[in-house]
Amino acid sequence: MTQRPTPPQVRTRRPVYRRIADELQAAIESGGYPIGATLPTESELCQHFGVSRHTIRSALRLLDEAGLTARRHGSGTVVISDTGGRDYEFVQVVNTVDHLRRVHREMRLEVLETGSDPPPRDLATRFGFRAAGDWRSLVGLRMGKRIGRVALAVGLARVYLRAQLNFDMSELAAAGLSFFDTIEEQSDTRCTRVHQEISAQALSAVDAERLGIEAGAPALRIARVYHDEAELVFLVSDTLHPADLFRLHMNFHRRAAPPQSSPEI
Repeated sequence: MTQRPTPPQVRTRRPVYRRIADELQAAIESGGYPIGATLPTESELCQHFGVSRHTIRSALRLLDEAGLTARRHGSGTVVISDTGGRDYEFVQVVNTVDHLRRVHREMRLEVLETGSDPPPRDLATRFGFRAAGDWRSLVGLRMGKRIGRVALAVGLARVYLRAQLNFDMSELAAAGLSFFDTIEEQSDTRCTRVHQEISAQALSAVDAERLGIEAGAPALRIARVYHDEAELVFLVSDTLHPADLFRLHMNFHRRAAPPQSSPEI
């Protein structure tokens, strides 16, 4: 029996926009564009790489989907993460409610247990809302998004939702979106304000065991309270992040003072 010749291997070239995205990603990971920096404009990138605006937009879309950059109206494309070479760390940039949506899309929530516990009284007191009434609760691990590597737990989350909204907590966690994203899509409730508090504490033995680290290790605690259009609290999240696995970045901008009108004579 004659053996059929092996067909020649065809080498496929990566699309131009992917090669550009790889080059920009390498520049971000090496510190060429640090967190908070703005990438060159689309026109500048078109000129630099000698390609069309459509190609550059496709490359920037890949960076955005990878969680490395974010498009900001009036500011261009801003670097929000530099995760190259760090398969243990999660970098969170939060300046707007829309950024909170991105945070939850980037972190998978692995449910450990669900119940009907109300938010802790200490949080209710500090945030000034009533924890009375019926609630649904969830405890889960926030897993960092890693492609081709094992994801580590970057946070232990406790989430509380008003029971009258009638959502299944496990289904909310499995949706892959922020909780309030799904709530807004499937109900009349709209999130108009998020009150956030950041503090530091040592992990209890129970919480440390869930995170797989030593008891007493330092952690960053981020509590968020979500208000609806009537200023009623409908959702509360309380998350502990091990200090060596998590960073939080925030940018503060000063608004230009309005021009003073000349006095009338």
